[in-house]
Amino acid sequence: MLTAFAFKWRLTGLIAKLLWRNIECGYLVRVANRRGEHIQCLVNCVGYEFVSRESRITRVGYHTQSRPGYAVNVNGERTSDICWEAPVCITVYCEDKPLLGFAVEFRGPVLCIRQLQGVPGVNIPEALRKWPALFVYGAKNFLYNTEEISSMRLYTADQRPSYEYPATDFSETELQDYRRNLRRRYDGTARQQGFKRKGHKFWWWDLSLVPK
Repeated sequence: MLTAFAFKWRLTGLIAKLLWRNIECGYLVRVANRRGEHIQCLVNCVGYEFVSRESRITRVGYHTQSRPGYAVNVNGERTSDICWEAPVCITVYCEDKPLLGFAVEFRGPVLCIRQLQGVPGVNIPEALRKWPALFVYGAKNFLYNTEEISSMRLYTADQRPSYEYPATDFSETELQDYRRNLRRRYDGTARQQGFKRKGHKFWWWDLSLVPK
């Protein structure tokens, strides 16, 4: 009985978080749509990191969306291979096929990194093996080139809904491996890139952390 109650309580909490996140994204997409020049600059900075390392990268593009989930067309048909978690969705294409995703949002002068995502079932070229860091390199260069955006957040792995409730029905061992990989991708990348931990939700970086 206690286990069932605890599960129901956790599930109710997740639903509340997802509803609130939908409301947040509805507001944040309007913010993003007023920052088209900033987004294009970010896309260019990110694109350089990938194109300069792998000749098969054909383009890097973006779209915005008002709620988390898969991008869809006017008929409600899915148009993306990534379930997005933030309003600004940047996709890296290899030989014209989606390879990697980078989802962000703008909160005042702060660029917030919500998602570092590979396309399920797609092999990453060896030259891009450290792809999470490449997204962060691009974001750092964006800060160097943009006066209005002065700092960056990278949210911790456990802030992703899939950390607690993955879409796949894992065994306990598989679930622990999955979470370990997410921590390596998010928290490990943040440490390697010189971010500082701020509370329990995100890591922080700004130009003051650059070694003199």
